[in-house]
Amino acid sequence: MKKLIGSMALVALVLAASPALAHESEEGSIRAEFRSFFGLRLGENKFHLNGTVVGTTASSIVVDVKAGSHVRDWIGEQATINVNADTKIYGKEKAELTLADVKVGDRIKIAGTIDGSILIALRIVDHGLPMKAFGEVTAKSDTSLTLQNNLTGVSQTVVLNEDTDVVINGEEKTTADIQVGDSGWVKFKNFAGSLIARIVVLFR
Repeated sequence: MKKLIGSMALVALVLAASPALAHESEEGSIRAEFRSFFGLRLGENKFHLNGTVVGTTASSIVVDVKAGSHVRDWIGEQATINVNADTKIYGKEKAELTLADVKVGDRIKIAGTIDGSILIALRIVDHGLPMKAFGEVTAKSDTSLTLQNNLTGVSQTVVLNEDTDVVINGEEKTTADIQVGDSGWVKFKNFAGSLIARIVVLFR
């Protein structure tokens, strides 16, 4: 456990000290994944983008855009992409989904057409929630923790239990020691629809 704590503390310290570097690295990885998934040959009236879902309506998805082609004005911003009856939505292992299956926080890839300033989705691939969240603790109870990522604005709430390992400022702690305002990261798992925190690493 001590070696694990030391390793986690070192990683968290680097990320806390260099958030811009971490964001740069993440964006580079996203761009590489994007190129391998969609390719780069696009007509002027088509687009590809990669990002995180921040909202949905009955006929659109709002995405915090990380990377893409022909969406330069939206990279680093939020874009609204229209969804219609021709839009195909897929999940893991190419499972067919509906717009109702797309949730806030999901990592998403979208390919579509551009009509003036309007983005229309033809194909959407939803990779679901990432299993790690970074940010600041904005809410805490005996059984849950909410982190908000200040780069993306996305909040993530996870369940705390007796099996959750907690490290604060490099020292082993308990879930009772977590405070609003602490910053760091949480690694969690999806169990029966609940997001269970496995490891919480924080600094204050």
